[in-house]
Amino acid sequence: MLKLNTLNEQNFKIQSFYTKEYSSFDMPLHAHNYIEIMYVTKGKCKITLQIGDKTAETVLYARQFIFIDFDVYHKLTVDSPATIMNIELKPAIMPFPCCLPFKDLKSSSQDLTQFLKNFRDYVVLEDVVGVSKIMRQIYAENMKVAANNDIVTQSLLNVLFVYIARCRDIPLFSYGNSHYNKAIQYITSHIDSAVNIGAIASYVGVSKAHLHRLFKERSGETIVNYINHLKIERAKKLIGNTDMSLIDIAVTLGYQNRQSFFYSFRKETGMSPQTFRKSIQKQYFTIYNGFYQQSFKKED
Repeated sequence: MLKLNTLNEQNFKIQSFYTKEYSSFDMPLHAHNYIEIMYVTKGKCKITLQIGDKTAETVLYARQFIFIDFDVYHKLTVDSPATIMNIELKPAIMPFPCCLPFKDLKSSSQDLTQFLKNFRDYVVLEDVVGVSKIMRQIYAENMKVAANNDIVTQSLLNVLFVYIARCRDIPLFSYGNSHYNKAIQYITSHIDSAVNIGAIASYVGVSKAHLHRLFKERSGETIVNYINHLKIERAKKLIGNTDMSLIDIAVTLGYQNRQSFFYSFRKETGMSPQTFRKSIQKQYFTIYNGFYQQSFKKED
């Protein structure tokens, strides 16, 4: 049976890609021979999975998504308005220099290598690195040209896998726990501000003590560490993708002062924000220069 972890020489082509607005929907349990990503942009939905003799259920809220492996039985249920982006990817060998065999893509990305070590059947993740942006770019590119027959689309698919892998440290695995999901939803929607534990507890409808216990039980870490992890992931995105000053980023993310932000960033990443920005700039230059040289070799 084909599984993501067993792919070597192949890469991927788009089987289908669509965005749908649902008011209500109840999909039959089914499986298929391609990978599927369901991303909630508005509202919520329930995903039911059948793996062997075990059944799992999870509720997805906005900016959460599920990544489902080949031949995993699942169904989608929507009982209130929701908008969902869906992309289905099938193994193929595409005729572009950027289309790395999957084994090479894995070996070139430490994030993806680590993700695949732990991946089994499916994973539910919170988007803090811009997965939705990459999915929308893929969709827009496919509207311009014939599906898959474009070097930009294939490059974006490589980026999509790496971005998904970078969400690996914050899995929800939320089997029907509405309190935990509501807390996640609140934290995500307020990550660009000072996040107050008391406000989260009030929104969820539990005590602060119960909220602390719930996070420790479900995620294996404290809620404070979880919030800080998301904030630093958001900071890394702003540092790498914008020209905002480090002070402005600290203020945007609700840190009380520059020292607090720098301390948290170093503790999480092992480097200062300045060093991280320099490393990103160097990485972009290396990738661009390598692609530029490769393109000229192909033309020669």
